[in-house]
Amino acid sequence: MDSPSLVAEAATRCSPEHAADLLVVLLDGDLRDHADAVYTCTTRERPTGHAGAALLRLHRMRPGYLAPSRLAARARADSASNVIGLSLALHAAGLMAHLKAVLSAAGPQQAASQTAVLLKNCQHLAGPSKGQSTEVADMLMDLTVRTRSLDYHLELIGILKGTSLEQVAERLEDVITRVWGARLVELSLYAMRTTGRASALGPAQQLRWTVRRAANRFLTES
Repeated sequence: MDSPSLVAEAATRCSPEHAADLLVVLLDGDLRDHADAVYTCTTRERPTGHAGAALLRLHRMRPGYLAPSRLAARARADSASNVIGLSLALHAAGLMAHLKAVLSAAGPQQAASQTAVLLKNCQHLAGPSKGQSTEVADMLMDLTVRTRSLDYHLELIGILKGTSLEQVAERLEDVITRVWGARLVELSLYAMRTTGRASALGPAQQLRWTVRRAANRFLTES
């Protein structure tokens, strides 16, 4: 094993606090490759609670190493499963600004298909991480709805429906309605339908969405 691998292996055998301390010592010794190896091992191979505790201590000791801009740059080049793993750890650590930077960079700043993959990874988590993954998914959807156009949302819903993630698609619709307002969604969908841009949903989903929005508006006005 090379020396970065050795220190990463050592990080798997110590407490989260000691893992963070080890990383800081390596940074102080100008051994950035070794420090990065400890970071990667801790965030990808250790349980969520362990990784979250290590990140929180690291944030307090070396906030620059976990700067949101640095995390965002990593997230753009990382796999969806690694992004979700890091997101859960950041959520556990209460580092919400960092979490938003990661989710924005890996999700709505990319194609709708990439956001769909992230949501799919959240949906497939089970056990103790399920509750956290739901909160992370909700934050991802909220960020997406607040920063992208309805075209993007319609494409994302179409992808989610096409991959049998109907419940996730319905949650996304609820977020769109909450953020945009039912009336604005109806008008935007009508405008997009006349230009053919709503085709990503398919005729049945377009009709279902229109009926649902109309029903919601009727209940609101009643």
